[in-house]
Amino acid sequence: MAKWGNTGLAACLLMLGMGGAAAAQDGKTDPRVGTWTLNIAESIAPQGKSFAPFTSIVRPSARGSIDFTYRSELADGTVEEFGYQAKIDGVLRDLPGNMGLKGSMTPMADGVILSKLVWPDGTTEDKICNMDAAFKRQICIGSMLSPQKDIIFFKQVLDKRS
Repeated sequence: MAKWGNTGLAACLLMLGMGGAAAAQDGKTDPRVGTWTLNIAESIAPQGKSFAPFTSIVRPSARGSIDFTYRSELADGTVEEFGYQAKIDGVLRDLPGNMGLKGSMTPMADGVILSKLVWPDGTTEDKICNMDAAFKRQICIGSMLSPQKDIIFFKQVLDKRS
């Protein structure tokens, strides 16, 4: 299976496709923009696994698109990074970075976005995230499917730092 047990589930990324957080219609800043960190204490890692801390930086982007970078430093000093700078259109793309990931973001009803990651070994992750009313926290629920068809569920809590 993918080495996501130590990476904090790279899709945390793609985590920033969250319901109710589409760019503000009145011209205000998109609430996704900023620096987000994993709240390990409030997250639930897959059974037998642990999350590594990570940061995602979301930058302003065109309506219907998202631009962010994910970065995690593992206990052994290894840095894992990937980015997504594209439309939210369901198209699976190669993601820049050192993890060899493919990813897509698909719009769903009421501004919810389904994020998908595919690891080089064929492991897939599907996740949706919803923001709180203050736009300072996201709760993400996801599942991973290994090439052997094992299904693993997880929950991530992300806090906005700036």
